[in-house]
Amino acid sequence: MMPIRFLGLDLLLESMAAVISLVIAIHSLKPYKIVKAKPLLYLYLGFLTLGAGMFFRVFATAYLIALQADAKPLVGQVSVIYELTRVVAYAFFILAYFPRAKEEKLPTASLFLLSFELEVIEIFLLVYVIAQTLSSYLAFKAKETKWVSVGFSLLLLSHLCFALTGYRPIFFLLGHVFQLLALVVLLVVVLRVSKVR
Repeated sequence: MMPIRFLGLDLLLESMAAVISLVIAIHSLKPYKIVKAKPLLYLYLGFLTLGAGMFFRVFATAYLIALQADAKPLVGQVSVIYELTRVVAYAFFILAYFPRAKEEKLPTASLFLLSFELEVIEIFLLVYVIAQTLSSYLAFKAKETKWVSVGFSLLLLSHLCFALTGYRPIFFLLGHVFQLLALVVLLVVVLRVSKVR
């Protein structure tokens, strides 16, 4: 769950990250339309899903704050939906880097546990994505692939911070900072690759 004292700042950082994620999606779609490579489609779908999930969380949370009602159960449900969109996004990233041979209401406490469990799943999914990007880098030594690994590693670091939020609330803010940095790195890579093609 999110610490209340960072609520405005995290929504701002999340909005910025959502915009960057959607820009990455758009720039991933352009080369896909040219070369029709499935990994580019999966990158597009992953970043589109990630950005849409971030915007959903920002707008739903802002709406619940505007209601000024006891919205804790609803905030928990918003968090679970957001975590699920990230799981779907990371599953698309796995598809992008997957080695190919061929071309009911839950109580708030339960939602927190489910959110933590989803965070752990996201961490494992990202570890796989990072392993695949590092493997690709080691095989081809492409500078862009190294930076893609750095971007996904920063995203992994953000999820580790989010998972530690229960211990120290500052981890929540650090998680958003690392998430934003990760998306900036990935955006720079996508823009560089787009210029080359």
